[in-house]
Amino acid sequence: MALYRVLQEGLTNVHKHSKSKRVTVNVRFSPTVAVLAIRDFGVGVPRDILDRFRHDGTSGIGWAGMKGRIEEIGGQFEVVSDSTGTLLLVRVPMQEGKLVVTPKDGAEFSELQDE
Repeated sequence: MALYRVLQEGLTNVHKHSKSKRVTVNVRFSPTVAVLAIRDFGVGVPRDILDRFRHDGTSGIGWAGMKGRIEEIGGQFEVVSDSTGTLLLVRVPMQEGKLVVTPKDGAEFSELQDE
């Protein structure tokens, strides 16, 4: 569900902010990691917004919520942007074909990928 919500918000941001006429979405699963990459070919994110997000986690364009969702399950959320577009890159740990969820409190549980 977290990957779906990030995809949903990421595509909304492309539509609202990027001025891109196209977007690529890649989802890959391996035995150790699930990767979601959303790439637009728009104007890029202004440097001050990108710097603010990297410094204190705020941006005003929904990244904080996406990052929080992913970090809650032990994943990583990254944004790369320049004048050729923006890439949202999400990595979530997998183990033996199952999504491994590690909540912030340290407890662990697994959820089948196909469920």
